[in-house]
Amino acid sequence: MGGACATGGPAPASPPRDVVARENRVSDWNQLVQALSGLASTCGAVGKSRDGETTGIAVPAECLFERGDGMTISPGARPAVTAIARELKRVAGREFWIAVRGAQKTREASRVSAARAAALVKALIGEGVAPDRLAAVVGFGDAEATVYEGPASLAGVALVEIIVAPSSDEVPSSLRTGVR
Repeated sequence: MGGACATGGPAPASPPRDVVARENRVSDWNQLVQALSGLASTCGAVGKSRDGETTGIAVPAECLFERGDGMTISPGARPAVTAIARELKRVAGREFWIAVRGAQKTREASRVSAARAAALVKALIGEGVAPDRLAAVVGFGDAEATVYEGPASLAGVALVEIIVAPSSDEVPSSLRTGVR
């Protein structure tokens, strides 16, 4: 009864929990990319980024931040921030990391990137995204993402990335238990 299929053979093995969970995250990510693709008309470009196992939606930082200090959300970016918040709220049960990668590898780029990530998190919370679903990622300021799908106009510019955070189920079981 318990381990056989209707034909009498063994039941097919289910994929590991982390594989199923990762597929769900990729599905959520694709849904979010599709929903936010309309930002390309306001931001000039939207792409998908990848850095190791993290996947994100990338938009040019200049789309969201004022040109002067570069660390304040520009008034003209409010519709884009509202659209991003609306879509993040639609993806239920997910947490998101906000990272900003500088166009240059400098200490100043790291400082500006951290301030931008925090400013965007604050703006998204102001638009109704639950604070426990967002985190500003620090430390990407001078690291370049591998943009693997999107317009060439994203190469070499400061990027804002909205990363679909992995759940504990999506971390390979060997890393969860500390066994390699």
